[in-house]
This record gives sequence, C-alpha cells and structure tokens, in this order.
Amino acid sequence: ATRGDEQVPIFVCALGRPTFTDVHPTFGNRAGHREFHAVGALDAASAFDFCRDLLRPAENVPASAIERIVERAQAIPLLLVELVRGIKAARIVRPNPSGVGFYLATDELERLPELPLIEWLVHRELDALRDGERAHAQLAALLGMEVTNAELEGVHKRLDRAGLGDEFPVDARIG
Repeated sequence: ATRGDEQVPIFVCALGRPTFTDVHPTFGNRAGHREFHAVGALDAASAFDFCRDLLRPAENVPASAIERIVERAQAIPLLLVELVRGIKAARIVRPNPSGVGFYLATDELERLPELPLIEWLVHRELDALRDGERAHAQLAALLGMEVTNAELEGVHKRLDRAGLGDEFPVDARIG
C-alpha cells in the first residue's frame, strides 16, 4: 500500500534510534515517497517545555529543577524521556500532602545514580534482559562494535572448551 503505484492514501511513521538507518539501510526503499528526519538535541526553550510536559502531573516545577534535568539529559529527547521515567519510578514526583495535585521533590533529584545518564539507560536495558541474554549482550559489547557473528561464535567455542559455556547459553547468531 505504500508503493507509489498504489492509489491508497496512507501515512507511515517509523521511529528508531540513530543507528536504525545503519542497521536497515533499505527501509522504505519501495515506498512511493520517504523522508528521514534525525532528531538531535532540542533548543533550550523546546527542551524546557518538553521536560515540563514529561513531568506531568507535577505542577509548579521550579525552573531551576527543569534546567538541571535538561542539562543532565543534554536536551536529547530520548534521554529526557528516560531520565523523567526514572524520576517517576523513583517516586520523586509525588502527590501533594494536601491531597490536591502532584509535585517534584527537587531535594531528591540528587538521589538518581551518579553514572552518566547513558550508562544508567544501558543498565536499565540490560537489567530488563534475561540472564543469558544479558551475558551475551555484555560479551558482544566487550568485543566491540565491529565484531562479526563468526568471531562471536569463535569466542563461544573457546568459552565452551574452557568450561564457561554455561555462562553464555544464548547461541551466538541468535543473540
């Protein structure tokens, strides 16, 4: 339906991480029309507004707190979303004691991990994996960006011979 020769009014919007086009270089090639838009860091005003929206239902959030959050996320939308998600998960956005509305406990913003934000995001993603998947992801990361499936299989074989294969139960190609 998305090819140019079809007469179907359709709009498809796909969102992905910055590496999406590297991993899927032909994505959308058969479409009648396609556009790619990279979203980088937001300008200060947009980041401020976006952060305030993400913090809802918190009301009357001090500008200084929003500035700290935006600065920590480097005004990058994905990092802002993840940081505010972490803030909410840590219950730093709370109901007002009066029972009306919510507020941001600004004195507890420092409670968030001191790791650089991207490391915190990576740890959250790794923690969401099952043990075997996590071990495989960590092994692949240790080997670097350019590791091939064949090289990873070779490492798996060496680990098996060393009696460590049970630590990495995921097949190299599937992982």
